[in-house]
Amino acid sequence: MRWWFGVLAATVLAGTAQAQWTEAEQDGLDQALLISNLRRSDFSFPRSPFVASALESVITSIQQPFDSAGNLMRLHASGGEAPADLVQRALVEGLGAEPSREAMAVSGADPSAERLPAGPIRESVSRLAAALTLHDQAVRDALSALTPAEVRTLVEGLPVWAAAEPKATFEFVRSDPSPPKDLAALVARVNRAAILKAGHALARVVQEEVARLKTAREDLPTALRLRFGQMIVEVAGRGPNLHTSTDARLVIDLGGDDIYQGRAGAGIGYGGILIDLGGRDRVETRDLSVGAGLLGTGIAWFAGIDSDKFETGSASLGTGFAGLGLFVREGGDDSYRSGVVSQGHGHLGVGIFLDMSGDDDYSIPLMGQGAGRVGGMGWLIDRAGRDRYRAGGLSVAAPLFARATQSFAQGFGMGDREDSGGRAGGIGLLTDLGGDDIYQAGTYAQAASYWLALGSLYDAEGDDQYSAHHYAQSSAMHICGAYLFDLAGDDFYAIRVGAGHAIGHDYGTALLFDRSGDDSYSSRDSNPGVATANGAAVFFDAAGVDRYGGPSGLGRPSRGVGSLALFIDAAGADLYRTGLADGLAAVRPGGGSAWDQADPPPAAASAPAQAVWPEVGSEPDPGPEALADLYRKATQWGVGTAEAEVQASLRRLSAIGMPAWQWMLDSRLAGADRLQLRAFYALAPRLGGPGEAALIQKLASPNPLEVQNAIRVASEARLASLAPLL
Repeated sequence: MRWWFGVLAATVLAGTAQAQWTEAEQDGLDQALLISNLRRSDFSFPRSPFVASALESVITSIQQPFDSAGNLMRLHASGGEAPADLVQRALVEGLGAEPSREAMAVSGADPSAERLPAGPIRESVSRLAAALTLHDQAVRDALSALTPAEVRTLVEGLPVWAAAEPKATFEFVRSDPSPPKDLAALVARVNRAAILKAGHALARVVQEEVARLKTAREDLPTALRLRFGQMIVEVAGRGPNLHTSTDARLVIDLGGDDIYQGRAGAGIGYGGILIDLGGRDRVETRDLSVGAGLLGTGIAWFAGIDSDKFETGSASLGTGFAGLGLFVREGGDDSYRSGVVSQGHGHLGVGIFLDMSGDDDYSIPLMGQGAGRVGGMGWLIDRAGRDRYRAGGLSVAAPLFARATQSFAQGFGMGDREDSGGRAGGIGLLTDLGGDDIYQAGTYAQAASYWLALGSLYDAEGDDQYSAHHYAQSSAMHICGAYLFDLAGDDFYAIRVGAGHAIGHDYGTALLFDRSGDDSYSSRDSNPGVATANGAAVFFDAAGVDRYGGPSGLGRPSRGVGSLALFIDAAGADLYRTGLADGLAAVRPGGGSAWDQADPPPAAASAPAQAVWPEVGSEPDPGPEALADLYRKATQWGVGTAEAEVQASLRRLSAIGMPAWQWMLDSRLAGADRLQLRAFYALAPRLGGPGEAALIQKLASPNPLEVQNAIRVASEARLASLAPLL
């Protein structure tokens, strides 16, 4: 069984064909399952009578963990695609919805745009306004079964329902929100599929027009406020601008250091677009803005590579409530501070947050950074950079904890739990494709889920740190799926209490897969790979020198049905605190097993070849500057990466011979410290009689430091000819 060599070779970069289970890894799973006389198909038993109400991808995550893991890895790896394509993937692969198949028939000529410079700016504004008009007609048709008062009920009620926290407030909510069952009844009369399809078509047009606007060379001396029918359009030039309006449906800023304080890029029963083409911007907007769609579509796109600062209200930065919210940031080291339900959040709709590059800092108090609520999908994608994600702080996770707070973030899915089934949850994904990242959270985070939902976190590369309190790092609680993938790097996983590192509870299915790197898994109550109350758990570390608590691979039966837990460490000299040892296997009572695959015995090591010293005098004198550089390299601390350079420099000094030796004696002997004297010790025996004669001359030096170090060199190098003089 040499399958682990294939695992070691299966290091993955995002976007490649290997962003899924490899044949070697699937073979390894089968080998490990044999310990408990199981097959992968044994994990596919029905979990609950309520499962049928969930999204198809959620059902797969609960009942077919190995297939779901492959599907999710491919979906995460697609995060490098264009924004409109990501929307399509969310619709098709996430929600099972119909995307837009045809491009919008929009024109680039509109009399209302005549005040704009001819060329790309005028044409793009016209096309975007026309696209919004078509989109809005589709939304009106989708909402036609509701009265204006009922639409308002949903506008105020859906965000409150999604937040699931009394402390979360929204400035636009004026009355007590309706209960979820009443809101669900109203939403059932909305053609959500048509709204999402129209939003996808609008995203395609925005993507095309951003590329067109980047080719524009014209500027505007002053900002313009135009009217296209009943639609307000604002276009600002490349200087610094202050945007405060709340009624503009299309806002385009050609560049410059701008400030946004109104509401832009939001669609509430219609479509809204914000495009900023560069500059160091500050976004200080209110609730429901900057890429927020509520019964409509909101798109915000910030181009450029300068660093921006986003301090937004709640329901912003890629949030969709029975609609589509899309936020795109192309580059820069950015800071994101938001209220609740933000930064890639979907509730009965789709919310996508995309940051293409830069070292970014994310912070949210609750529900976001890739969070999916009832029937929705939230997806945060960060393609590159050393990023930091923080979530939590608004509400205490009572009664379980006195101080720890809820996060509901960083790849989190959640439904509404009721004895009668409640309402099935959504899909929350966090995809990070590069960089050394830090993830910090309280409870329910970092690939976690609750009630007929799916939460998943995917980190493609980098030395990462995961820190949370409880219910985190692949934690599936109550008929749901939780999947954490880390494909490369030396990673540190820490949970302050427990319930993580692949725990499936009450028909929950959890999977944690770390493909490579030297990793540490730490928790107060550490049980990597544990299944309880009919749950299922798979923990798989494919390679690296790893450190664990334990015991691992625990299955605990209840209600007359067993739980299935599988722990695998495929390679590396691993250390366990308790419950297992490197190269051993264990079958636990109740349906659990743990296997640490023994590494193959190392090949007999041949004696290392001795370095060949060159002939003395075989290299010409390079001059004092080059000699000083060689001496500096030869006298550094010879460990780690410097060891080879030290030895190579000593051999070159020996090849130069007497010119190098005489230079060292004349310019460096008196001041040589203990480390530098090692170079003298190494060269003295190789230079023979001429070298010893030059050293003898230093014994008669009037400089006592030269005499002292000359004696040390003669003694350490055991130069017999100097013994009578000493």
